[in-house]
Amino acid sequence: MYIRTSHVQRTVESMTQVFTGLYPTEKGRAIPHFHLRLVSQENLYPNDDFCVYVFFLRSRVAHVRRLKKLSEAYSVRAAEDWDPKLQAVSEALRKWVPDGITVNGRPKANGLLDTINSSL
Repeated sequence: MYIRTSHVQRTVESMTQVFTGLYPTEKGRAIPHFHLRLVSQENLYPNDDFCVYVFFLRSRVAHVRRLKKLSEAYSVRAAEDWDPKLQAVSEALRKWVPDGITVNGRPKANGLLDTINSSL
């Protein structure tokens, strides 16, 4: 089985939990071996909002800088498209999310959706 993750520690931990949940062993948990690419060749999408590792890479690897610019442009475009559509939902949830829900707000719409789905 081929399992790949980025060098970010939280992704390694998350993948370990997913793997051991899917493939438990009778005498404990299976410990998977992951494939990690060289930093200069990595192409998994980073979480650039909170990841110190990405801040380190951005200044040293050209394709990471380009990915950041594309990600920011995509985020602006997604907000333009989706924020008006989220207004009704945002108003309904103001009791729990006082600042409302937007694509780029705090909390971000996708983060709120992830929280709701994991709670269910």
